[in-house]
Amino acid sequence: MKRLRNISIYYIIFGVLCAISFIYFQLWRILIPGVVLLIIYLILRFIFRIKTLPPKLNKNQSLFISIFLYALPILFIFWVNWYGERPYRQTIIIPENYEGVIAIKYGQYDGQRQWTGGFLGIGASRLIKVDTFGIAFTQFKYHNNNLSFLNTRAPRFNNGLEIYFKNDLKHKIPIITDPISNKDYFNFEKAEKEGRPIAYFTEFNSPPLVIFVVTKPSNYHKYFMTEKEMIEEYRKEKNKEPRPYIFEDVRKLRKKYHKYYLN
Repeated sequence: MKRLRNISIYYIIFGVLCAISFIYFQLWRILIPGVVLLIIYLILRFIFRIKTLPPKLNKNQSLFISIFLYALPILFIFWVNWYGERPYRQTIIIPENYEGVIAIKYGQYDGQRQWTGGFLGIGASRLIKVDTFGIAFTQFKYHNNNLSFLNTRAPRFNNGLEIYFKNDLKHKIPIITDPISNKDYFNFEKAEKEGRPIAYFTEFNSPPLVIFVVTKPSNYHKYFMTEKEMIEEYRKEKNKEPRPYIFEDVRKLRKKYHKYYLN
């Protein structure tokens, strides 16, 4: 019975520590089994006056079960980290010297289904070819690392993604996912100086539809609204002032490109 009590307290403390942490606060649910076990312990110990739980296990069996129960929350955290960061190998080929918006629709019955690379099917990458209009349909399901029961979102939904021009399969197109933190993923100033195209992911990320823009940094605002423009648009649509800094880290397509929001 003491072991049941100690394990329940351990789970509760572990869950509380997760709740007050910055990274694992969504894992506070670990304390739930601890609360349940503690309630069971209190009922058995003080209502039914049970001091020992049957069946009786030998020393090794009890030790094994204790180690497993104590290690389970730690193993669960490792699994959550792995699940959120697991790579989704996919290679996107866009037309030669293409510049503009690209929309990819996943999970389409009559879409593409090709593979590239790998050895005997191991380590192969899903191959998606974009047409001259910047659109591609694929049978592949969108790789979703989100854990809905924990309400967590994967920090890098395009982990393992590679984008190439059809005429240049040796050089990957740099990818930038965060709207403002370009320096986190690529040297923005260097790309702008050399005039090389970059793949910018938009604010529209609603699988199975994924939209991004391939363009040179000098043409960035041809496709994306400035912060000032987004503020003015908000004022007209909402007839009120937006909250401070609401659009500071937003990358929003101009309305003339909304046609890519496929049905």
